[in-house]
Amino acid sequence: MKTSFLDNYFNHNPNFNPIRRQRDTLSHITINAKEQTVKKTVNFKQEYAVEDSSLEIDDNHGIVKIVWKGNVGVKAAKQIVVHCARAIQKGNKKLLIDQSNLSEFDTEARLWVKVFIKSGKGNVTNKLDMLASIKPKSTKGRFFSHFASNELKEALPSLQMIGFDSELEAINWLL
Repeated sequence: MKTSFLDNYFNHNPNFNPIRRQRDTLSHITINAKEQTVKKTVNFKQEYAVEDSSLEIDDNHGIVKIVWKGNVGVKAAKQIVVHCARAIQKGNKKLLIDQSNLSEFDTEARLWVKVFIKSGKGNVTNKLDMLASIKPKSTKGRFFSHFASNELKEALPSLQMIGFDSELEAINWLL
């Protein structure tokens, strides 16, 4: 019996890998060497926080970091995304989205994010170069992550986007 993409994705099939990234031994060694210095070179400062979510910026490397935690409502989604768009308009070209502790986005928040991305209100189309996301642990969080990735790919086809299991891997890729 064949299983569908969603069955494999949500049931944690160990043989299922939706993103096939190949690494040779040398690049793996380079990443491990970088992990030693990442904590020293990246310095995020919290710019904004609402409910359990926050926006942090490292101006030295031009990285904006969104941290989604718990259940995100429309109020938090609006405020964080609008502040993120402003930070990108100021010249930060890389975005890190930490969804590791995201439980879920409520329906109204998902719809608002979809409209915001498709409308281009954030004016980030030509300004954002790279997006790294840390994969959520919860099933509902993964659902939102997949939804948001598809919306971003459609709105910003040239955007480089990869999902990671840890913050260190994501930061190393952004640097």
